[in-house]
Amino acid sequence: MEIFLATIALVTLSLGGVGVMNTMMMAVAERTNEIGLKKALGATRRRIMTDFFLEGAALAILAGVAGLLLVLGLAYAVNSLPMPPMFAGLPIRWSVLLVAAGRSTE
Repeated sequence: MEIFLATIALVTLSLGGVGVMNTMMMAVAERTNEIGLKKALGATRRRIMTDFFLEGAALAILAGVAGLLLVLGLAYAVNSLPMPPMFAGLPIRWSVLLVAAGRSTE
């Protein structure tokens, strides 16, 4: 069950990464005028790329933390309910969470 849930987490985090990539591509397409203005004011290509990279990294980190908090909250809510005899609840193991998060950054 842990391997199955870790695989689901990996797929979910990967899809989140694709979503962030799509968002950033649209941000670049919509902000062409801003990029032109920055270049006109003397910004280098490296500085503009750094700005977009930092924005993407911040979005990814915030989305990851929000998702983790949501999962922890849902697991806590499910675990607080009365459980049937054959269901032990939703165990949260930090090692599995760290492996899933680490694999999603590759």
